[in-house]
Formats: sequence, structure tokens, C-alpha cells
Amino acid sequence: MCRNKFTIILILCTITVACHSKIPQEDDIYDEQEEAVLSINVFESNINGYSSYRIPAIIRDKHNNLYVFSEGRSSDSDFGKIDLVMRISNDGGYTWNSQKVLLSDGENKFGNPAPIYDEINDRIILLTKWSIAGKIESDYIKGGNHNGIKLYMTYSDDCGENWSTLHDITSCIPDSLDWFTIGNVHGIQLRQEDNKGRLIVTGDHTINNKYYSHIIYSDDGGYNWRMGGMVSRSGTNECTVAELSDGTLILNIRNQVGVDKYQRLQAYSFDAGESWSSAETSSLIEPVCEGCIINYSRNETYTDTLLFSNPASLSRDNMTIHQSTDNGVTWHKKYLVWERYSAYSDMASLNDGFFCIIFEYGSKYRSSIKLIKYKI
Repeated sequence: MCRNKFTIILILCTITVACHSKIPQEDDIYDEQEEAVLSINVFESNINGYSSYRIPAIIRDKHNNLYVFSEGRSSDSDFGKIDLVMRISNDGGYTWNSQKVLLSDGENKFGNPAPIYDEINDRIILLTKWSIAGKIESDYIKGGNHNGIKLYMTYSDDCGENWSTLHDITSCIPDSLDWFTIGNVHGIQLRQEDNKGRLIVTGDHTINNKYYSHIIYSDDGGYNWRMGGMVSRSGTNECTVAELSDGTLILNIRNQVGVDKYQRLQAYSFDAGESWSSAETSSLIEPVCEGCIINYSRNETYTDTLLFSNPASLSRDNMTIHQSTDNGVTWHKKYLVWERYSAYSDMASLNDGFFCIIFEYGSKYRSSIKLIKYKI
């Protein structure tokens, strides 16, 4: 009997070790990098009436202005009263104008900012999701429809000083989706001739209680939007997109479920976002969290170098920037940005070889937004 008990215990221990061995581990070896030239808090918790700031997004225009958007939260909940706030810098991030409440609607939520810079029209475009107070994500998923969620677009033609009235673009979302969201990161405008000017914003949705990533796009400067390609693999979630030097699109994806959970997924589009290849596991580690990918462009020209930011850990800490020089096939360098608690992030290339990263830091329910400026 004792021998049998020992055998069972040994088998259980072996199974446990085998199961845990599937969970990837991020090593603690980082590449050397130049010192940051700037580190500044753009939004601070418990300032200007908000206990926490989350879901940061950043873009740069051709005048080298930086625009940072965030959710201003009055409670700890993802579904409480949430306003959309912004700040602008005209000198590369060193100084910032006063915080502006861009969108607010009583106890309801304006969130998930997805800004895009339209280079052709010199216009700042912002997509945002509105949702009714008191209804949470699982309510929509169980209910089988997304009534109570709307998708809006607004724009500014004077560098963020004034904004257009809201345009309701919810009709681009199919009725078959139970729940949907957009953004959590900037969108892009395509530069290659075949689809030059197309605007793309990432998102995700649920069908029959399963998550899928998607993009939406506009070919008329943001007035009308269509649903683009959906990733076929279930469990794909928040995603981020970049254009490669040959016009191919890369979609980097939060991996919500599966045996390869805790590893980012990647898919490619060869038709400007109309369809996506199968989502494959990458070497990038994650704690199941949002991330950001950008083309590290030089003088407004795309290169083969990509940067990816996320908390590269099994918990939300160690904000890290990974670098690829082969269009995301491999990620051969990484740079530690912030060792302690950190979560959602976004990045923007500047025209002088520098780039900015903004990210949540502090604590889960009292997060602030920090901006750091680097050159790699």
C-alpha cells in the first residue's frame, strides 16, 4: 500500500512538473540601451478628479506635436463612470498643455481611445467606444447582442484645439457579434500605393462566448468604416497592427486561452487587412495583457525594424521593449523600461530617430501614465 501511494504521488508530481513546464519564462538578461532623455508623468492618479488613468494611446503629427489620450476613471471598475481625457505637447514631450476632458457622458463610459494621424489631410482622428452605465462585458456576451455599445468618431483639424461633433459609426459592426471593442492603442494609416491612405483600427469581439481579433478600416478619411479581416483562431483578443516596409501588415495579439497562453500570437495580412493568416505563437512572453507594435520609422520612411512593448512577464511588471530587424520573425533584443507594476502601453516614432513609450504604472487601481523618450 505504501509503495502504491508513493507511485501515485510520484506520478502526480511528474504531471504537475510537466504542466508547469509548458508555461514560458522570460529571462532577465536585457540588452544595453542609451539613457532615456526624458521621463515624465503625463497623467497622475488622484489628480484632476480621477482616481486612476488607464488605457493610454499616443500619436505624433507632422508638426511634431504629441497627443496622448487616456481613460479618466472615477472608480476602480472597468465599467464605472469613465471619461476620455487628453494632453498635447508641442516640444517632443518636455512640456504639456493642461489636461482636457474630451468626452464625458454622466455615469456612462467613453473609453478605449484609438487615435490615428491622417497624414494626407493633416487631421487627428479619434475613435472611441461608448457604453451604457451599469452593464458589464459578460452581460453582453450572455445576452447575445451588443445593444448598449456604440462606436464614435471625432476629428480635429487644428492640432487638437477643437473637435468635430461625434459621428456614430456603429453600423460597421455586424449584428452577429455579441460584444465588441476597439483600440486600447493607436491606429495606423497605410502608406503603400495600392491602399495608400487607408485607416486601420484594431479591435476584438465575441461570438458564442469566444473571443476573436479583428480590424476595421476606412478608405474615405474616417467618415465611413467597414469590418475588415477577422482572425480565425478563437481566444484571440486585444491586438495591435503595424505596416511593414513592403506593405504587409503584422497583427500582434493578446492570447487569452490555450496551451500557449502567456505567449503573444502574430498574424499577417497581404491584402491591407481584408484577411489574416492563421495566428501563430511568437517568442514574446505576456501575462495576458495588451501590448503595442510599431514600425521604428526614420524620416517618415518605414524600415524592417519593429518595436514591441508589453509587461514581459507572467505578471504585470517588467515593462519591456523588444526589437526585431526581420519584420517580426524573430525578436532578438530587449530593453527594460520599468521593473515594477506596469500594464497597458503605446508607442510613437519621432522623426529624429527617437521614440516615445507611454504606459500604466503604479498599481492596478491607482495607475498613472508615464512617458519615456528613447533612442535605440
